Amino acid sequence: MFRSRLGPYVETSKAQAIMVRNSYRGTISVRSIFCPVCLAWIALGATILVGCDVRQSKSASVQKKIPESAGSTSDSAQSEKLKSGEPELGSLSHEDLDATLWLQTSAEYKAIAESTYQLAWEKVQIGLTDPRWSALELQSEALAEQRTNGDSSEPRLLQPAVILDIDETVLDNSAYQAESIKLGREFEPKSWHEFCERAESKAIPGSKRFLDRCRQSGIAAFFLSNREHDVTEATIRNLTDQGLLLPEEKGRVLNKGQQPDWSSDKETRRQFVAKDYRVLVLVGDDLNDFVSVGFKPQSSERRRIADAQRDSWGRIWFILPNANYGGWERAIYGWDDSLPRGEKLKQKHAALISSNQPAEAAAPEPNK
Repeated sequence: MFRSRLGPYVETSKAQAIMVRNSYRGTISVRSIFCPVCLAWIALGATILVGCDVRQSKSASVQKKIPESAGSTSDSAQSEKLKSGEPELGSLSHEDLDATLWLQTSAEYKAIAESTYQLAWEKVQIGLTDPRWSALELQSEALAEQRTNGDSSEPRLLQPAVILDIDETVLDNSAYQAESIKLGREFEPKSWHEFCERAESKAIPGSKRFLDRCRQSGIAAFFLSNREHDVTEATIRNLTDQGLLLPEEKGRVLNKGQQPDWSSDKETRRQFVAKDYRVLVLVGDDLNDFVSVGFKPQSSERRRIADAQRDSWGRIWFILPNANYGGWERAIYGWDDSLPRGEKLKQKHAALISSNQPAEAAAPEPNK
């Protein structure tokens, strides 16, 4: 045996060894070099082929583990998966992942929420000193008309109040989003109802301090939510547990459907409050929390409505960010919640704006 320059030992005959020594004066023969090179290339090729096969096997195994439909998972199985803390592999690319993590973990979201409520409180104090100040358009117009007509008398004294939305405005429901992501599912009325009944949502940063200040200043707080009426009691329990509502104030939670004309459009509930209260500010996370937007408005119409109210933002209306859901999202896919998830994602992709492409050209309105 002798060792070539490439390292492996190559078996040769004694005669070959003598020939190599005599003919090449101690240098290595072409044949002895060629053999180890071939062996090295063969070994490398075999390694690559084996590695590819292993990776393909693993890939096939992973694909088999991804559920075909998250909705087919039983309630008990979903519960066990949540307890285990192990996400469905299909949820790793869930469309709500980044938005939910930003809300739950970022310092920036907390700072925005605190800033919004701090600014709202500063405006509330200004509104308290002006009996004609109102955050409601109709009420503000009535007070302005009284002033324009030269009526020097004081307007009818109304107790000051603030109106707030609930979900993602005073209660943080990101735990529901997190559960949906881990299970690879979309929003489901059944699972949402169950989540509301658990009454576990935490207070949005800044909301409790704002409401405490209002209460200490004799300002009533009303909560207008589009939660269904059948979870009103659970909602009241959740708000009370978080210190956002006192037991004697539970009549100030006005959910959709509590009265026949209380639809998802909150205008009738705002006017219900305005009968006996002067509303100083509105706080919410969706355009519908501030103004009637009509029936299933398209994205362009929603932007037009928001632009028309630019003098109200940051003065009497205060909005919190919600990148998970809302009218903005439903408008993209034409408010058709029955669409398959893939079709919704397809329409969302079509609405993306790239480069300097105009928004209207890049985001064609969905089919009705």
